[in-house]
Amino acid sequence: MSKLEAFVTAHKIELVAAAACMLITAGAYFLIISPATLQSSKVNAQRKKLENCRTEAKQLAQKRKELTDEANRVTDEIAKSQLQLQPYSVINHRVALMNSIASQLDVKVDQVELGAVVDLERYRIAPIRMTGRCGFKQFCLMLQKLRSTFPDTAITHMNIAGTGYLKDAPAIFNLHIVWYAAPTQTALIE
Repeated sequence: MSKLEAFVTAHKIELVAAAACMLITAGAYFLIISPATLQSSKVNAQRKKLENCRTEAKQLAQKRKELTDEANRVTDEIAKSQLQLQPYSVINHRVALMNSIASQLDVKVDQVELGAVVDLERYRIAPIRMTGRCGFKQFCLMLQKLRSTFPDTAITHMNIAGTGYLKDAPAIFNLHIVWYAAPTQTALIE
């Protein structure tokens, strides 16, 4: 009998026990440790995903706060800049002011016509048609001055035409203005 066979025979129990320990260790690794490691990787991935979601939620909350602040600021500005519509009873005064602005800019107003007033719930629409003669530059200055003086008006149509061949001849203009006046008391009650 060789030394190896003698060693195996003498230590059979220890070798079987060592083999059993190796099998148990391998089984524990493949049945417990490996799935636990895989599960740990999944948990770490979920933690990272959760952390990313938390970061995104914080960013969205900050963006929401910024947008809410901006909306509140704009709402405050709108409330401060609300137009105070004038009653239609001041139409003659308004037309006189328009004529005054025109004459200050060397614009010759030939005619001013008032259209039929349309009553709506929050305002009245009062059409004003103005025709006259002037240079193009004076016409543009008049439009600018009318807009800055009367922010409650809108120009719905304008036309300016010159002769072209006469250098000093003024252009003829036609201007349709809509004035938004305060509503009547009956419109407010309804």
